Amino acid sequence: MYFSKFPHLILIENALSRVINRTEMASSRDTSSSSSASDRPLESTNFAIEIEPTSIQFSSAIHASAHDDTLQVRRFTPASRGLEPFHFLSSTKFAVLQAVEMRFDSSENNSIRAQLKFNIRMVRIKEAAVINAEDKWIACGLELLSDLRDFELWWLQQFSELERKIDAYNSNGSGWIVEQINYFDLCSALTDRIRYYRGRCANFSLPNQLAVKKAIINPPSDGNNCFLFACLAYLHNRDPGVMKSCHRLTTYSRWLDEIDLSGIALPVAISDLDVIEEKNSEICFTVFSWEDDEAYVIRQPLPGICASRKVIPLLLLRNSSSDDADDDDGGDENCGTGHWCAVSNLDRLLNSKKGLRNRKWCEKCISPFRFQEELEQHRDSCNPQLKPAIMERMPDASSNTMQFMAWEKTISPPFVVYADFEALNTPREPVEPEREVTVTKLTEHVPVAAGYIVIPREGMSSKILRPSEDVFLCSGPNPNSVVKQFLASLERLAREVYGWNTEFSHQIADRNSDDNRRSFQDATQCYLCNAVFISSSDKHWDHDHLSGEYKGAACASCNKLARLKRRFLPIVFHNLRGYDLHLIFSTALGDMTGWRPLYRGGVSACAEGLD
Repeated sequence: MYFSKFPHLILIENALSRVINRTEMASSRDTSSSSSASDRPLESTNFAIEIEPTSIQFSSAIHASAHDDTLQVRRFTPASRGLEPFHFLSSTKFAVLQAVEMRFDSSENNSIRAQLKFNIRMVRIKEAAVINAEDKWIACGLELLSDLRDFELWWLQQFSELERKIDAYNSNGSGWIVEQINYFDLCSALTDRIRYYRGRCANFSLPNQLAVKKAIINPPSDGNNCFLFACLAYLHNRDPGVMKSCHRLTTYSRWLDEIDLSGIALPVAISDLDVIEEKNSEICFTVFSWEDDEAYVIRQPLPGICASRKVIPLLLLRNSSSDDADDDDGGDENCGTGHWCAVSNLDRLLNSKKGLRNRKWCEKCISPFRFQEELEQHRDSCNPQLKPAIMERMPDASSNTMQFMAWEKTISPPFVVYADFEALNTPREPVEPEREVTVTKLTEHVPVAAGYIVIPREGMSSKILRPSEDVFLCSGPNPNSVVKQFLASLERLAREVYGWNTEFSHQIADRNSDDNRRSFQDATQCYLCNAVFISSSDKHWDHDHLSGEYKGAACASCNKLARLKRRFLPIVFHNLRGYDLHLIFSTALGDMTGWRPLYRGGVSACAEGLD
């Protein structure tokens, strides 16, 4: 179900802007000037939202809380069933905003981490009739909200993730669709409000675990300018003559006017970065924090900004030991003290022994990759606004044709086995069912005989493994014994074939024929893929390794692919997946050590490993 197909909400914008305007000066927020009680919803509140052409009513109440309300779950429930999902979600947007605002007002200097969890009624439809219905939970990602200005982006991320998960669920052909949203929970947790920490520490010492990573440049500053020097350190630490002196302030004196900080009150806070990005159109900032010996993302550029700008990764460290922590912060009671550092090596900072190792990280979307080549390919299509980044890429002229390349599958094996089971349809003894059932099994198929025939390939110059058309038969009243004898005989045969292949399937090419030599010399393209030979070194004499006969002139790539599979013995049944495999699974397969069932490319099979 695609939510974007439903009509949009007509209300909310005026009320939403009224609430957000109260947070425009969030960097100097004072709890004494918070909203009056009449502006806030109660702990349990009923809402009525007018949406053309209907009116939607729902209730909001705290469902659970813990640790002195640090963790809270608020549930939003529609007053009536059968509401279209988009109508219900859109109507609750303002109420969710009020609930988030209450969380900000409940404690000083706190951000919140919030997510939405949806309880959704899913129905399965077949031939225009509902045949099954289930209530399922779908949880969106836990995101950080530093203040109410982050609400719009957070709501969009939650909404988009819900739509993406439902689309993925419906696209697998299961027949399940969304009927309604029963209710959803706003799960939130209070965290330290890092947004209001300002970088102003002089001679800050890095934590030991962070220092050993050697991923940070920490030039000493006079207290208020650590942000400026951190940015310059990242931009110029690889310039000639800078690497050896990157921790000295005098190294960056010639670039002090490169970043426009006019009108920004020093020390710089995270809440000032939006203004700095507006003044400097060529750069944007990603900010990390350091907690419990791990780096965490606490701020990324707005979608669409970092696509055309240089991303400067910075680390904002909280200062708990420096003497500057007790200094005056310009009268801002909500400001903490921190320190800005430059991230010189993002890979070293984010890789860890406890988490991901040896990854290459994208500085725009903070996504990990195993190899540098994968990262370079990703950068061409990276767009943090899309999750995941998607880019349609058309093949060039050299790779715009799909052709068959599995040439090893065209080589006939030296031996093939044709096998079959014979079974009797015997009555079942009546069994008292453990629960009420609608189907009673009256008979069952019991294998009483099994056999196979070995067919060697014609034209092989080596001696045959066994006499032509070697036949194996076994029968008996015990189905387990019959199937076990059959599988054990196949295992012995497979080992004999593998030994024969190892010794006799390496026939030397027959180059005595003048016609074959002339055909090879006159060939200008590969007889398999039709690629034109560029040089004589690319032309290879391809021959049959079982008979030594000349097959054609092949290129190097096809000559390597067209190899005989020596560790492979095909055993063919008339209806393995539909019948014979059921007999094998239900009887003696569990007694065969080393045997394992396989399912590859829509084909069911069994395999036995050969040492």
